[in-house]
Amino acid sequence: MEEDTKNLHPVEVLIEELKSEEVNRRVISVKTLNTIAIALGPKLTREELLPYLLELLDDENEVLLALAESLRYLIQSIGGRKYAYVLFDLIEQLLQIDESNIRTTTLESFKQILKQARSPYLAKAVLDLIKRLCTSDKVPAKIAAAFLIPNSLENVKDIKPYIDQFKSLMLCNHPQVRNAAGENLKALVKYEEFAAELLNIATVDQEDSVRLLALEALLICNNVKGLITSVTALFEDDYWKVKQKIAENLASISRFLCGKYDLMLDYFKRIVDDKEIDVRTALCNNISEVFKVVPNNMVEKFLIVLPVLGNDTLQIRIALAQQINKIWPVTGKNQVLSMLIKDLTSTYSSQISLNLIEDIHNMRDLYEDFENTMKSQFELLSKDKSWRVRQNFLNHFPYLVEKLGSGFFLANLKDIFIDLTVDPAFTVRETSSIVIIEIIKNLGKDWFEKEIVNELFNLQHSKNYICRMSYLNLAKEIFKEFIGSKTEERFEKSIFFLLGDVVANVRAYALKALHVVYQCGSLDKQQMIKNSLSILQQDEDSEVRNLALEMF
Repeated sequence: MEEDTKNLHPVEVLIEELKSEEVNRRVISVKTLNTIAIALGPKLTREELLPYLLELLDDENEVLLALAESLRYLIQSIGGRKYAYVLFDLIEQLLQIDESNIRTTTLESFKQILKQARSPYLAKAVLDLIKRLCTSDKVPAKIAAAFLIPNSLENVKDIKPYIDQFKSLMLCNHPQVRNAAGENLKALVKYEEFAAELLNIATVDQEDSVRLLALEALLICNNVKGLITSVTALFEDDYWKVKQKIAENLASISRFLCGKYDLMLDYFKRIVDDKEIDVRTALCNNISEVFKVVPNNMVEKFLIVLPVLGNDTLQIRIALAQQINKIWPVTGKNQVLSMLIKDLTSTYSSQISLNLIEDIHNMRDLYEDFENTMKSQFELLSKDKSWRVRQNFLNHFPYLVEKLGSGFFLANLKDIFIDLTVDPAFTVRETSSIVIIEIIKNLGKDWFEKEIVNELFNLQHSKNYICRMSYLNLAKEIFKEFIGSKTEERFEKSIFFLLGDVVANVRAYALKALHVVYQCGSLDKQQMIKNSLSILQQDEDSEVRNLALEMF
């Protein structure tokens, strides 16, 4: 049998393999097409092998997928690029198969063939193939044509015949075909002379998905004229995803309005009142970009619409608060924005308050009572039930001090800061010890000694042991900033004082603080500290004993 197989013609060998009942064997056989074609030579490949392959099209999908992929490797085997067109019969048949994976692989092979064999002679064969697919009764063929056309236009001088075929697909009765055309609009609108015509068709399509795809294609257009018709149609669209996309890109779309900002204003008002929260959120997230393109004589008309959003749901108000600091640099500070901030802060939201803090130094003179408004927000943030919010707020203190100065800190933040240093959450207390060093670096040691240090020293005498522990945690960090000063001596004495605290945890914290004093001290001081620890080395609490024995 093996001897008989050796004497068979290569095509006959392939036929024998493809008759196998095992799908995997047939797949492997198809994957060797190029080897068989080389053995046959170009003439026999064109005249015998390719016609036979057309008979395989009722095989399993796995075999057809392998065939679709193999086509891209046959150019040289069929005689070079001038014969590339002979592969088109197979390509045409494969593109009409229902299985999308096979069509996709065939399209990829088609693109590879065009790259290898592009020539004026092939262009006619390509266009003829496209025409046959577009006029086919089979939906998969038309869908394939929608993807084929954009990949066929490179170096083509006259693309109008291709565009005409594409337009026929956009007007097809079958929604799947129109959707496929919509997916390929982006590739065609770069041909600016045809962009408006194509988009004017797609933006009034019955299918929501097609209109959304048309909008996405419109957004990548540059200096295309005549798109106001498409934009006007999209402004009337009731599909929420289209409205959301427009809201996200309203500023960009304005360039197609030919200066008709009244149209933009009308749409802006409609979006502000839209029933879909995702649509309104999209507008809020991009609202500052709108004000960048609105002419000065129209700014006020857009601004007076905003208070509606200031009284909207929490999600909308949070999104709007993120944009306030980007709006006023464009519009200037005005009464509408002042009222908007009052509306946004009328009901507490940590996210809104934190968003407003981001640009507080520029907004502080937005209206007369702004500082009091923000002070009330500070108090609410410091008492928020989430420790993460309190920590986030605390992390803003160095920024607030840097931008607003010591006077603002003393008037609005000092008491709040002291309270946060003894916060119930350990993480917040830890954060305060980092933040306080940044404040000292911003405002100076003299200022700190004058305005803050006495408030902190009072914590060592608090009846609440957490306050005493917090004090020690702060002292451990602050001590290093005041080496050689009277403040250093005061901290050192307070640490020794708390070594005798009745609460073991406080004594443990005191030992950790004392270890910093030890590390910064002279040899004499280090020896003195060691000598003073004999009692703690026999402490009833094991953690205190271990710290006293191990740290010094």
